[in-house]
Amino acid sequence: MLLVVLFALFYFHVPARIMLIRNQNKWASHAVKNYNLSVNEICLCAYNEPKVLEVRDGKPVAPVEPAWQQIESIDELFKRVQGGIDNHVAILTVDYDETYGYPSEVYMKWHFLGFDDNVTYRVTSFEPLP
Repeated sequence: MLLVVLFALFYFHVPARIMLIRNQNKWASHAVKNYNLSVNEICLCAYNEPKVLEVRDGKPVAPVEPAWQQIESIDELFKRVQGGIDNHVAILTVDYDETYGYPSEVYMKWHFLGFDDNVTYRVTSFEPLP
């Protein structure tokens, strides 16, 4: 029985791993290090407004406000997807940008029966900069 459970935990996230790797490679092939990004973290929390970031050399130019929102770059979105896979979240859905490959929308729910344990990250705008 334990073997079946372990197999199921691994198997159900195999397509997500494949898509993650494929899109990380697409993102890397564009070599975009400077960009403007607007991302919305949607959860049962007080702050759900999109935040706008300027990213230079893969890092935000100014501190992210509010500070508790931790998405500061496209790389951080990829890390969230990888974390969802590694931690075997109950539900993980990811949409990727067709051109650049970055995660344009990520939905994670940690437990099937949990309440207030889900989050959505949605990129509302992306603009590469020189």
